[in-house]
Amino acid sequence: MDVYELSEKRRIPLRKIADFSSLVNPLGPPNRAKYAIRKAIKELTFFPDESARRLKRLLARLEGVSEEHIFLGHGSEQTIQKILEVLRPKRIGLFGPLSRRKRKLLACYELLTLPHGLEGEALSGYLEGLDLLFLSNPDEVEGRLLPASKVVRLIGAAEAKKTRLLIDESLRDFLPDPPLLSPLVAHSRSTILIRSFSLFFGLSGLPLCLGIASKEIAQGMPREKVSSLALAAAFSALKDRGFRQRTLRFIEEEKLFIKKTLEKVPQVEVQDTEVNFLIVRIKKDLPHLEETFLQWNLIVEADRQEGHTLIRLPVKRHRFNALFVRTLRDMLSH
Repeated sequence: MDVYELSEKRRIPLRKIADFSSLVNPLGPPNRAKYAIRKAIKELTFFPDESARRLKRLLARLEGVSEEHIFLGHGSEQTIQKILEVLRPKRIGLFGPLSRRKRKLLACYELLTLPHGLEGEALSGYLEGLDLLFLSNPDEVEGRLLPASKVVRLIGAAEAKKTRLLIDESLRDFLPDPPLLSPLVAHSRSTILIRSFSLFFGLSGLPLCLGIASKEIAQGMPREKVSSLALAAAFSALKDRGFRQRTLRFIEEEKLFIKKTLEKVPQVEVQDTEVNFLIVRIKKDLPHLEETFLQWNLIVEADRQEGHTLIRLPVKRHRFNALFVRTLRDMLSH
């Protein structure tokens, strides 16, 4: 069940629902982005700038690449689809865990999950039979970051084997000190890097995705018509310097609250990640967990493994985090 279905079923506004299956920033869009949207509404009689000149100039400066290396798309999933349509791979390797949504997106391809920690000749051997290697960094399942040094070696290995490498950095901005790989990717003949504005900047309703690649690859991507509102919001979001610190501070405080509260609950273990979610392990199978949370307008996804229940818990607004903790505690006390 998604937020819209639940909203219609319960006849409640979306703001009263917490979607714990979504990794969107709980603070929502930056104030500067909201102001830019209101201002851009007055210019809706004009067609959007197909070249996205102003946004591309800013992105080029921030990423340390020239504008010819940049392309834009409608959100990460749609951009991945467009990239796959252009590259037409048959066999895709997965370097690290993949979320349900991304697995569903790649379901029509032959997928191979590479063993953890592959490097050197062992990695080269696997790359031999692959058309494309996919890496989410940080990943959306365990929240782990592959160090920049290893990503650099991965880019080199993929290029040596002429295997395309697609890196999804949509959770990058939730890192305290995010690495900048764009200049290296721009000079690679095999690597494409994408980063969504939907998650960290809270702009899911105005989907926009940044793509960086060599000039040849970038120019070969279909030119997407991005709405004026999305262009204006993204431009202003990038210039809101205080938003990043406010977000990281809020997430850290809420993580601490959740961990301190749940550590007192028997049968529950909480594992921190490098990004905006926690991993909650419950040492028993709770078959009706999702339905119980839905009673409180909380959408939660859980995985079951050998009698345990596993929840990826994104940080939300405090009242929703507190409601999640209280509901789980009540469930386990019965």
